[in-house]
Amino acid sequence: MKIGDRIRSLRLVKKMTQGQLIEGIASITYLSKVENNQTQPTDHFIKKIAERLNIAPDILLEQTPDGFAKKLENIYDHYWKHDILSEENLALLQVQVNETHVNRSFLMIFTTLIRYYFVGFRLHEAKFIFEQSTNIINVYDSSIEERLYFNYYLICGKLLMDLHMPLQANEYLLRCESYVAGADDQDRAKLYFSLSIVNQQLNEDKLACLYYSGKSYEYQKKLGDSNRLAMVLFTRAIQFHLVNQPMDAMNSLREAKACYWDQDNPNLHAILEYSIGRVHQVGKDYDQAITSYMNATQLYLKSSFKEKSIQVHKRLIEIYIEQKEWKLVEEHLNQAQTIAMERKNLYYDVELDILQASVYKHQAQEAHYEKAMRMLIEHCMELEYYYHIKNLATEFGAYFYNKQSYKKAATYYHQAFHAEQMQKSHYSGLLGKNHVKLT
Repeated sequence: MKIGDRIRSLRLVKKMTQGQLIEGIASITYLSKVENNQTQPTDHFIKKIAERLNIAPDILLEQTPDGFAKKLENIYDHYWKHDILSEENLALLQVQVNETHVNRSFLMIFTTLIRYYFVGFRLHEAKFIFEQSTNIINVYDSSIEERLYFNYYLICGKLLMDLHMPLQANEYLLRCESYVAGADDQDRAKLYFSLSIVNQQLNEDKLACLYYSGKSYEYQKKLGDSNRLAMVLFTRAIQFHLVNQPMDAMNSLREAKACYWDQDNPNLHAILEYSIGRVHQVGKDYDQAITSYMNATQLYLKSSFKEKSIQVHKRLIEIYIEQKEWKLVEEHLNQAQTIAMERKNLYYDVELDILQASVYKHQAQEAHYEKAMRMLIEHCMELEYYYHIKNLATEFGAYFYNKQSYKKAATYYHQAFHAEQMQKSHYSGLLGKNHVKLT
């Protein structure tokens, strides 16, 4: 990686335009030539650019600094324990992505960067670094410590969940579980909580998600983290409703509300209000659900990730469809779609399009419904969303059957059956992999 590439890479990381970086130093034309490696910058220029980037000049000058392996080890361990990564160390890791390193070093570099961007809600950067990592990291290197693989698979799985890629998230989390011996109790609790959420989405047998949330609950109770314990309990309350165990759901809800969680943190408070709403919604207590969802919406708007409010709008849309409050359905659908447009190039929100199709169906707009469903199934096939394909194709088959269009009905019923087989095959394969470490 040449010096121009390093300057450009770090400028983009800091979200600076060429004009912002070069102001008062030189011309944009000169910077463009440097970044394109058409001219060799002067020492004075490098010093001024490093100051503007708030880094040491050596980061721009050296391919791999002396003692980098030891420094990387310290950066990695410190960040994983304390969640602190200085601007200079971030810049150092960012430029080292494109240098030559042993597999172990790459694993620490990529894990740290993915986690840093993910925790900072910078999903575009996290996704880009994750995709780079899949082309560079050798996952079959048996000489590397289990904890390094565990940390890498865990953060990748959590990222894929936020990118609305549950099948891929499940794959990474199951790989992570095969290295659980290298993790501490806090990270084991995080893993099992993530697995419970993914299984809630993908697995027909909802007892599987309760199994994983139960393991997370055991670890969190032992650790005494009331914030995370409340989150697990709210989730278990939802899952108990899904398996028709309302008494257990209410017990989990009561225990969660009794936790002394941090209500002054708007991010956390929003998530927990959303979870309370989900418990009431699944339990058919719509008035209480709406109250909690509206609280969550207001909190998300004050928090650092307003896009999370899309989930609240989706749940409100479901309730208002049930109540045939079409004006409110349209209002929340428009709000969700407006926010989702900002993330359209990052991930495909299948749930939002399913809700739109559902609105067309309930309002007897058959032409719009049929077009929306065909496009939905095509998108899901491209993304291998077998769970959604099965449900959508089954619904579409029933729709055509009721219209006495039996040939089309048979086509979609067959597609649903095929998707179910593919889902079972893929899931069984992942479970099989989980019992054999990647060596």
